[in-house]
Amino acid sequence: MELYLDEETQQCYGIAYWNRVNCDRENVPKLFGFTICDIGERQWEEDFAFFWLCVETARGNAEGEDQDSIIEYTKNGKPDYYLHQGLMEDCGVEYMGNLVEIDFIYREDDTLFARNYHHDARTYTSTLCSLNSHFDTKERLVYETGYLTHGSCEFYYFYEGDGEMPAYGLFLDYNGGYVIPEMVRFW
Repeated sequence: MELYLDEETQQCYGIAYWNRVNCDRENVPKLFGFTICDIGERQWEEDFAFFWLCVETARGNAEGEDQDSIIEYTKNGKPDYYLHQGLMEDCGVEYMGNLVEIDFIYREDDTLFARNYHHDARTYTSTLCSLNSHFDTKERLVYETGYLTHGSCEFYYFYEGDGEMPAYGLFLDYNGGYVIPEMVRFW
């Protein structure tokens, strides 16, 4: 992805690159150009809370049902794997199924590299039922890609220097052969 931003005019444009595989199993690059004429503002919410929000949502939605949660930790006390199972129904048949599952991947120096999240789309919603998040060496969220019912989306987070909070966020919604962009400045 290439992004060009004019902070003074609050306008930007960019090119998103995708690689697709054709029927001959060859990589075929695809380019999506976009412009943004108005950058919004939004309050930044601490990202890592997303993990615990999912845990509490899963427990709350399954309240009163048969349920089981597993949280495994690394030797340094960081979350490594989370699984929440609950009673589900499909075609009139009840069974215990995976409602929320999260894998955490760490670098050799024990910093968080990625978080792979999945929830059951029938129990909750298909929007972002899978979300793969990537972190820099300071464990700051830098990129996410997720599932939307009509396709997929990407989130990019841009930081100024060593700041803990991103200065900007870019959202790209890949919808039916074109991309819908949105950019915000965080406060």
